[in-house]
Amino acid sequence: MIKMWLLLALCFALTGCDEQPNLITLEQVKDSFDREGIPLIPAPDLAPKSIFRMTLSGVAPEGFAVNGDQLVSVYILNSAKEVEKAVQQFENKTAAASVVDHERYEVGSVLIFYNAEGAFKDKRVTQAVDRLRGLSG
Repeated sequence: MIKMWLLLALCFALTGCDEQPNLITLEQVKDSFDREGIPLIPAPDLAPKSIFRMTLSGVAPEGFAVNGDQLVSVYILNSAKEVEKAVQQFENKTAAASVVDHERYEVGSVLIFYNAEGAFKDKRVTQAVDRLRGLSG
């Protein structure tokens, strides 16, 4: 009986170690925003020197425009741990800087910055991120 429990515990431990994290793709991010009626328009020339364009954890973000001139930077990383490292790098690099108003979203293996300068912040961005949270769970 004890051998059976040990074998069962070993099976659970091995399958737990084999689980791969649910990685979110850029296509899933785009689809989530599209479903909320806020398409991500590729914008390589929008705010090219913005701090939200810096490489973090070895990954350069994809830059998109929403509402004409608001920047959404999407980092597709390999894991949630890499997202944590990227956030720490961002905080370290900007600690002494005066960072413009922005929103930061961490969802599974994705880090998103929404740079909504001015008074208008589109609530649909948060709704799109919430939709992504459903994918990462």
